[in-house]
Amino acid sequence: MTTTTTATAAPTAIPAETPAETEAETADIFPASFAQQRLWFLNRLEGPNTSYSVQVLIRLDGVLDEPALAAALTDLVERHESLRTVLGEAGGIPHQRILTTAGSGIALRPLPAEQLPAEFARPFDLDADVPLRPFLVREAAERHLLALVMHHVVCDGWSMTPLLRDLSAAYDARHAGRAPDWEPLPVQYADYALWQRDLLGSEDDPDSLANRQLAHWREALAGLPGELALPYDRVRPAAPRHGGGVLDFTIPAELHTGLYEITRRTGASLFMVLQAALAALLHRLGAGTDIPLGTAVAGRTDEALDDLVGMFVNTLVLRADLSGDPTFLELVERVRVTSLAAYDHQDLPFERLVEALNPPRVRSRHPLFQVIVKLHNGDEIEAEVPMTGLTTTLLPVDTDTARFDLAWDFVETAAPERGGTLTAHLSHATDLFDHETAERLRDRLLRLLTNAAEHPELPVTRIPLATDEERGALPARPDTPAVIDDVDATTDHARPVARADTTGPVPGGRPPATRRERLLCSLYEEVLDTPGIGLDDDFFALGGHSLLAIPLIGRVNAAFGLDIGVCTVFECPTVDEMNALLDRAFAERDMDPDAWERTAAPAPSHVTGDAR
Repeated sequence: MTTTTTATAAPTAIPAETPAETEAETADIFPASFAQQRLWFLNRLEGPNTSYSVQVLIRLDGVLDEPALAAALTDLVERHESLRTVLGEAGGIPHQRILTTAGSGIALRPLPAEQLPAEFARPFDLDADVPLRPFLVREAAERHLLALVMHHVVCDGWSMTPLLRDLSAAYDARHAGRAPDWEPLPVQYADYALWQRDLLGSEDDPDSLANRQLAHWREALAGLPGELALPYDRVRPAAPRHGGGVLDFTIPAELHTGLYEITRRTGASLFMVLQAALAALLHRLGAGTDIPLGTAVAGRTDEALDDLVGMFVNTLVLRADLSGDPTFLELVERVRVTSLAAYDHQDLPFERLVEALNPPRVRSRHPLFQVIVKLHNGDEIEAEVPMTGLTTTLLPVDTDTARFDLAWDFVETAAPERGGTLTAHLSHATDLFDHETAERLRDRLLRLLTNAAEHPELPVTRIPLATDEERGALPARPDTPAVIDDVDATTDHARPVARADTTGPVPGGRPPATRRERLLCSLYEEVLDTPGIGLDDDFFALGGHSLLAIPLIGRVNAAFGLDIGVCTVFECPTVDEMNALLDRAFAERDMDPDAWERTAAPAPSHVTGDAR
């Protein structure tokens, strides 16, 4: 089991009120956290899939007390409200709805072993499903498998420690014939969601923490490349298929020690050295001198949150500057400075950052970065979940999904002088990369790390990467567009992320000429709160973002009696393109394209007119 911390960073100072002091009043409905909002939107945009499923598999050897285990799971669900929280919607905005333990319907269910893979592959619909499914597989009289299938929206890596610890304590208590006597939790996840909004402050307050941190990120990410030129084997599809391949490998002990020598010379962390190495690798493979990588921070900036099960992780964008051909030591120092500044501004939710910077939207490409790197604390990789009378073992669960183009997960059990190991897990999107390419990336990273540890004063461009036989083996990036049928032909796939226009959106272009065009323009104006929108105005260029796309498409469906999906806004962001799509939708459904006029409510005054 691993925790999802990336590096030790001092948490941002929090306001006088803590999550415990802003405890939510007893109610069923609460605001969703920003992380929940994004995962809910992705579930709506892409449809239910297993990209964000979390599977925990525990082997139980010995005489199992099944009633005690079932009762312990009920205790666990009662203790952690997040496990019985579903997401609802009002006006296109998601919210948390906390169910009672009994009303959640969560219960331990027996499952034949052959059906377990199917349950792991069954996605969650966040609009309908509770986020936890527990199963018990009986392999023999004294051997069972406990499977917990969850959605990332209610748990993160850190959550595994309190979740399994509380399950263990509850089982021991129920096996002994009593209820668990654990201390009540100081807060619940709903309290955190409220406190998070209080912490960040109002977007209308220029001195709020959100606006102060956003100012940093606008400056730090100005001119960021829209997409890295990675050594793809295939062009990017219009819609992601989420298929993933994996490679596990070990960093040799002597190399592990050598990397620590670099940390001592530079004052950087091991994570920063690994980030610098990946940036150097991508630079050498043709990705340019401006390398943005994503990472995750735990997001638990108050100790009251430590024992909660929930989704707290925030995503940061770490930018590496390789201009001027720095030595590896110089690159590590640049990375150290940039990373420390990022940690000091880690409270701004990634979702809010994406909305503010408004990068070019491509459904199959992660915004702001396509490669992520994390360093996990692996002290508990082989940890057991102690249960009275049982030998318990956490089992690895292989997944075949990918959330990013490339994801590098490093796991360190301890520093090398304490006998620790450093291993890595490389996940690649099979839409884009072959397994052989992933193997070559792994081999080149290991060579780069080895040679950089031995000669850190070498310029990055002179660090040997490949043998003579392997030189040139990595395929060149295709000359064809990075995206097929998903962006306008004039769009540059590597267009930098521009600074947000502080003067606000300025609509213009051709005015609407027909009643339907006028109605569509009015719907865009209503959602964007921007008058004067024309046929050629782009929803995203005028400040629209992912969450606003949902109320827009809801209004379009209601106005025209259709059921088109939210992805339509990404494919047809202008009014003119949306209007053309309506023609296709009416034809595909064999609907009268003028029927909406006979059933619609009276149109606003600026929508009326005779032309059609």
